[in-house]
Amino acid sequence: MKTFKLILLAAIIACTTASCSSDDDSNNGDVADFNTLIIGQWRLTSEVINGEPEPLDDCETSSTITFSEDTVTSVYVYTNDENECETETPDVSTYTISENTVTISYDGGSDSGSIETLNNSTLTFSFTDSFGDETEVFTTTYTRVN
Repeated sequence: MKTFKLILLAAIIACTTASCSSDDDSNNGDVADFNTLIIGQWRLTSEVINGEPEPLDDCETSSTITFSEDTVTSVYVYTNDENECETETPDVSTYTISENTVTISYDGGSDSGSIETLNNSTLTFSFTDSFGDETEVFTTTYTRVN
C-alpha cells in the first residue's frame, strides 16, 4: 500500500511543474497548458528514490495513472507471492494544479509534488515523503499510453 500511495503521489506531483526543452512540443508554464497536457493515460516506466534507481518488475511497469479534467485514477500492479501480477483496486482522487504544484486529494488527506517534465510523451514528477525520522525524495517517470 505504501508503494501505491507513492505512485499516486507521484502522479499528482507530475501535474505540478514542467521543465521543457524547445523540442518537447509542450507548454510555456501556463497552468492551462499543464491541465491540457496531463490528460490521458500514463504507464509507469521508472522510479528513483534519493537519487538511486529503483528496479521495477514487469508487473510494476503495468501500473498506470489516468488523468481526466478533474480526477486521477491510479492502478497499481505488483507481483504477488505466487509470482503473478496482481492489480490493486483502482484509486480515484481529485487533483488541482496551482502554479508549479499539483495537489491530489483523497479520503483522509492530500499530497503535493512538482512536475519535472510534462510533454506529449513523458511525465516526470518528484515529491518528498517522510517516514518517521527518514525523508525520501521520489522521482517517478511515466510514458503516455494515450
